[in-house]
Amino acid sequence: MTASTIAPTDVNTAFLETRMSQIAAARTAREAMTADQLQRVADFDRRVQEGKLRDLGDGRFRVTDPGNWDDGEVLYQLQTEFGPLILPVTDLDTTRDGNAALYSAVPTWHGTGTVIPGGITDIEQVLKLAGLDFTVGIAPAEFRPCADGPYRVVPDTFHTFREDTGAPLGTVGKIYTPFQNIEAFRFLQDLVVNYNITWESAGALYGGTKVFISFRLPREIRIDAQGINDEILPFVVFLNSHHGKTKVITCITPWRPVCGNTERFALRDARARWGHTHTPNVHTKVYEARQELNMSMAYFDKFERDMNLLAQTPLDIDAFIATVKDVFEPPKAEDEASKHRDYLDKVARLVHRFEQNAAGLGFTAYAGQRAVTEDLDHRQLKPRGDLRGRLAAAHATRILDGEDDTPKTKLHRRLMTLVRR
Repeated sequence: MTASTIAPTDVNTAFLETRMSQIAAARTAREAMTADQLQRVADFDRRVQEGKLRDLGDGRFRVTDPGNWDDGEVLYQLQTEFGPLILPVTDLDTTRDGNAALYSAVPTWHGTGTVIPGGITDIEQVLKLAGLDFTVGIAPAEFRPCADGPYRVVPDTFHTFREDTGAPLGTVGKIYTPFQNIEAFRFLQDLVVNYNITWESAGALYGGTKVFISFRLPREIRIDAQGINDEILPFVVFLNSHHGKTKVITCITPWRPVCGNTERFALRDARARWGHTHTPNVHTKVYEARQELNMSMAYFDKFERDMNLLAQTPLDIDAFIATVKDVFEPPKAEDEASKHRDYLDKVARLVHRFEQNAAGLGFTAYAGQRAVTEDLDHRQLKPRGDLRGRLAAAHATRILDGEDDTPKTKLHRRLMTLVRR
């Protein structure tokens, strides 16, 4: 038998070929990125020339395109070593030194603020990094009946203001009691009986009018029916305002990091939100909040059980459409044709999301729930009122304030009726 001969490999040549292919791939990727950036800038300039972007000065532009979903949003051009970047205005407070008032354990909010990888536990340091190291004062509201007349006090009416800058924040009544920023951190520590919390994020919006703080609970939620292995992270989020228009709010938020949507809804015997007005006894309500939010982990224990049951429950397209009709009431026969078209478009969009989720999760009730929650959290918005032109803030407000908690809860309860126990 003749022995076969294997030709020797030129290691140096093989390495050179591999290295050259890597360099060529990197060059191609860089050229594609540069071309994409140039196209973005060209599109931006074209929209300015067409009057669809109005120059506000200081590198900021407002979208003036009624047919566009981001109509009214304010954008800005950030000059970097890689060329100009087009970014949305975040509404983070920049009162102090022009830097965004934001602390985060992970990069977020378009790369603004201060990121401390892994997070920190020191309240004083987080307060400073998040721009929350200020206190709120109250002063009597005054007015002048005429330009050269004396000031008069408005009965039972006061102004809240930042004691570090003197900037006004809002108008409140006589029983309004500020919930100071440092008190909020201590409130959260007492809430979970944990005085070594690693803070996930904290920051101030609209000149310090609103503040937010969040931390992640030390556990993970795994949906593992039939090898799905889907991860959901449990967070506690605190929201407060200093203008007298909203309550002190704490909410439990199961967050899916892969798609960025919240799977929050009210479960039987376990609530997801607690709120209280700014009255003198708000500081003593930790026990009430702990009881209502079931901070003994009961909420997330039940959440995990429910999700795994849904992941084991078959759901075909017809059953999914029936569920959608229960959650989102169809238009009446006498309604305008446009409402019927919009509803059909909505159902088609939800079915498409359901099929996308089912590709990895199977045709299950869990895939159906994810399809609807994703659609609610990521649908296009046209912010109005105080949020007009503030798309990023509008999305954050809707998710954190729980504007979609009601349909999410209705959906979850409807799907749970299909579970075979």
